[in-house]
Amino acid sequence: MNFDIHEEIKLVEKEIVNWRHELHKIPEIGYELQKTVSYITKQLDEMVIPYTTMCDGSGIVALINPGCEKVLALRADIDALPITEKTGFEYASTHPGKMHACGHDFHTASLLGTAKILKKHESELKGTVKLIFQCNEEGAGGTCGAKRMIEEGVLENPKVDSILGMHVASIDKLPGGSVFYKVGPAMASNDKFYIKLIGQGAHGSTPHEAIDPISMACHVVQDLHTLRAMEIDTLSPAVITVGTLRAGDGAFNVIPGYAEIIGTVRTFDNTLRPYIKERIENIVKAAAAAHNGHYEFQYDFVCSALCPTNTETQNLVAAAQKCLGAQSVICFPAPIMGSEDFAEYLQEIPGTFFYLNAPAKIDGICYPAHSSKFALGEEFFGIAAKVFVQYVFDYFENTPSK
Repeated sequence: MNFDIHEEIKLVEKEIVNWRHELHKIPEIGYELQKTVSYITKQLDEMVIPYTTMCDGSGIVALINPGCEKVLALRADIDALPITEKTGFEYASTHPGKMHACGHDFHTASLLGTAKILKKHESELKGTVKLIFQCNEEGAGGTCGAKRMIEEGVLENPKVDSILGMHVASIDKLPGGSVFYKVGPAMASNDKFYIKLIGQGAHGSTPHEAIDPISMACHVVQDLHTLRAMEIDTLSPAVITVGTLRAGDGAFNVIPGYAEIIGTVRTFDNTLRPYIKERIENIVKAAAAAHNGHYEFQYDFVCSALCPTNTETQNLVAAAQKCLGAQSVICFPAPIMGSEDFAEYLQEIPGTFFYLNAPAKIDGICYPAHSSKFALGEEFFGIAAKVFVQYVFDYFENTPSK
């Protein structure tokens, strides 16, 4: 790398902030990302970086220095959340009920900043960089964005050898500007279940004429807690959470005809997921049969546990320490139960992932991701691009030819 990375970051830092502001104003959800995609492709056009779109125009794939033997992918998610923003920022969302409350606007701006530097030094690259601007990381209905882009060939033509991704956070108890990493399971899988327990409604005064779905639902919820406590190894962390339990229309004297249960399953062990699905359905089936009822069951494997590979993570640590200093590169002491569909890429190819802490306060509070007052410290905005660029050059320098 024949340039000063710190000086290059200084040249694009203000643009990263501006790109993030502009994207923050136009949050879009899921696969409906027309304005977002238009904004990103405009910047790529100005940088003279070729690209194609995927997923009905909601995802973007761009190439820098195409035609090389080695191919490294960098990924940023670009979708927002169905949240009404309450930050009061001048650049707050102009789309009612939608907000970049998870930092994907920053991820996108950071990848654009990385792209600008890499394009400027394209002749020095010893491989091809594939930029992935991914739709629907938040899983707004249907298949998550990473799975769909993989299904549509994002890791092919040219075939990707390895991938790097990141996520921003705002945590006041951790040092700002630090990069966090973990080998092996770093984030949990995310599965969703839907249960409909079908009985027979009746007047509350004649329960003997009913098949009570509420009773069925109570048995199911209790048995789900027992499943977690008694059937899953206590040394294998797993969560089974019921987030919605719904029955009836508010009448105090009516036994409803059905009840619905919706929840999530999280684990760090991807091999546990089919077993948990099977056992949940067995529990539902037994409860329905015991009450002479029926059931409907749907289980969606949303995304896998995020498991960065060892060699790539060691390379990430070395690159981050080189450009930030060892004191700013910290190993997570334990994985977290949040999920990230970047995990799906790591089911296909080697790669790694890091968190950047960029804390900022509103009303004296660092609000977490998915909050209507989520904020980021702009003084840290050049760091992700710095790590990306350093990692790219180190990867091509140190990775042997095929």
